[in-house]
Amino acid sequence: MPIVYPETTIKAMGKCGLFFLRFWIILILYVILITNL
Repeated sequence: MPIVYPETTIKAMGKCGLFFLRFWIILILYVILITNL
């Protein structure tokens, strides 16, 4: 799975983009939380 910019992903996925962006942010925050431990 290639790394894609959230804005481009939203434009490509349309209405599903908002859900994907939310998942993207949660995933990034989760990774940051793990690395800070």
